[in-house]
Amino acid sequence: ARQGLLRRPEGWAGAHGDTVTLQESLALANNPRLQSVSWEGRAQEVRALQAGLWPNPILGTETEDLSPKEPIGDFVDASSGATSTQHN
Repeated sequence: ARQGLLRRPEGWAGAHGDTVTLQESLALANNPRLQSVSWEGRAQEVRALQAGLWPNPILGTETEDLSPKEPIGDFVDASSGATSTQHN
């Protein structure tokens, strides 16, 4: 067989020779069943990649002791904070 040409899949009924024509190549490239196999393989790659990544970070805020506009006794301030967590 000549180099650089695609080989016919084994078992193709009525196929002559071991290379595919341009028309056959285009038919294979546009075959929805074959395209779905390609997407299934890509989906497996993406799932494997995602499994190795850390989950999205979690951000939070907290405010305590909210002060009214006018102080009440010694109470004139509020405390606040921010948190960030990353689980692995």
